[in-house]
Amino acid sequence: VLEKEINNRKIEKEIFKIIPPKILNGIKEIKISQQTLKIITKSPSWRQETLFFKKEIIKIIIKKLPNYNIKNITIL
Repeated sequence: VLEKEINNRKIEKEIFKIIPPKILNGIKEIKISQQTLKIITKSPSWRQETLFFKKEIIKIIIKKLPNYNIKNITIL
C-alpha cells in the first residue's frame, strides 16, 4: 500500500510537468485514485477552463506517459 502511494506521488509530479502551462496556474492539486486522475482547481472559473482542456490532457498523458494507466479525469 505504501509503495503504491509513493508511486502515485511520482505519477502526480510527472503529470504536473506535462499539463499545459495555460491552465497550470489554476490547478491546486492533482490526485490519482485507481485509473482516475482528479484535478482540483482553485476556483469554479478555473474548473470551467480546465474542462475545455480535458481531452487534450488525456491525449498528452497517453502520449508522454504511456506506462500509466489513467482512463478518466475528474475535475473538481
